[in-house]
Amino acid sequence: MPRNIYCIICFFLVSFYAYSDNVNVSFYSGISITDTKLIYTYSWEEDEPVHEEYDVTWEKINRISYINFNYTGNFLGEGIQHGQKKYLILYGKDYVFFYDENNVMVFYQFSRAAGVYENPYTAEATSELKEKNYVYEAGNLANIKNLKPWVEGVDGHGQGEKIILKQDTTRIIAHPDTLAAYRYSGVTISNGFIDFNRPHLYEDNNRIKKIRISRGSDKNYIEVELEDTPQFQYFYFQDNLTTESDILVIEILEVYKGSKWDDTAINLIIPWGINSLY
Repeated sequence: MPRNIYCIICFFLVSFYAYSDNVNVSFYSGISITDTKLIYTYSWEEDEPVHEEYDVTWEKINRISYINFNYTGNFLGEGIQHGQKKYLILYGKDYVFFYDENNVMVFYQFSRAAGVYENPYTAEATSELKEKNYVYEAGNLANIKNLKPWVEGVDGHGQGEKIILKQDTTRIIAHPDTLAAYRYSGVTISNGFIDFNRPHLYEDNNRIKKIRISRGSDKNYIEVELEDTPQFQYFYFQDNLTTESDILVIEILEVYKGSKWDDTAINLIIPWGINSLY
């Protein structure tokens, strides 16, 4: 799987037009995806330029999007065999992730502004759903490598349940001055229960609709409303949350009701720093 790299090419515009989804993402490394094409172009100093182009088709099942193409190149990295591929795709203006049928990430791209690859935080929650021998723990929210959601574990739909995110300074690679000035300035959220082979779980379970995000103080917060989509949504604090703190608290206020279960799930949360740490 290729790592994010600085490239000497210009930003490539990534546009998704499938099923009325219109998302624009700019990257330093060059992937461009539309409703019919996937183009990967890479050039870096003395390396040989790379250009791979594929015809693609899209599927959407219960709000979950998939991309299909016949893979014949190398951009997916070592260990990925050639042939027809189908990947669950999550995207936003700063991220594109591909997941295989085992819910394992096989490809990612993110803009330099997105910060770090590994989410530099630990997560706790006021409750976690336990089913048989598995716990849908808060730590899943920081794991972008596998599709495993956090699910609240109280009766009802989880109104008032909280997620506590704390900056993990041991996992941040940064100059000490940058680290000292680091503070949360926003979050990116992928909503709901997302599973490659069970797309029905997204609508079967509750999704968050309205949340309160606080930083450093119960009086220092913003309230935001999310769309009912698994794709990445971005929320910036701007001047609303001015207190420097390494802790974020996210409280559930309202949910989109599930068609089968009264459990509320969140796929991923990616905090943003005021400084670029990559």
